[in-house]
Amino acid sequence: MAINPTLEEKPAGGGNPTAGRAINGLHFPTAKQPGKAFDHGLALHPADPTKQFRAAILAAGLTPPDGIIHDGKLHRFSSDGKRGDDAGWYVLHLDGVPAGAFGCWREGFTRQWCSKTRQAMTPAEREAYRRKLQAMRQQRDADTAQRQQQAAQVAARRWQAAAPATAEHPYLSAKGVQAHGVRLEGEALLSCVSFFL
Repeated sequence: MAINPTLEEKPAGGGNPTAGRAINGLHFPTAKQPGKAFDHGLALHPADPTKQFRAAILAAGLTPPDGIIHDGKLHRFSSDGKRGDDAGWYVLHLDGVPAGAFGCWREGFTRQWCSKTRQAMTPAEREAYRRKLQAMRQQRDADTAQRQQQAAQVAARRWQAAAPATAEHPYLSAKGVQAHGVRLEGEALLSCVSFFL
């Protein structure tokens, strides 16, 4: 089986058909079992950092986006190739030493990427890379906080709009339990769960 050196084609049916397999002696890791085979993507694209970055996303077991935007901002994409999925994310900087990060919120992993190894960088390049990583981490954390805030607002609106449930609701009646603060959204029961840390 030959490996497509350009990685221009998306796998048929979504997903990464090479993840977790060895082809031509090369191991293609999965998101849950990362490996070192293509961490930098250098083997396939020695001169094009965008293609190197895309190859690193693919090697991590994710379906990379069709186009990679290298503006230093966080972008979301379908990490499993399915429409409507936006669990994947990436940030790519091409200024100075090209570097980026990517991951999948659903799988719960993050990977940093750089076109140079730390050993090949000058001290100034290492410092610039460290600052880029810090900025990417802050951007990812801000995006996560924004997503959580939006989810909390939607949940609060739904809770406020829902009517109090009674023990006569078919599910509660069948189970023989009281409503105990449960609310109704149409026929669906809503329950508010609080975590105290």
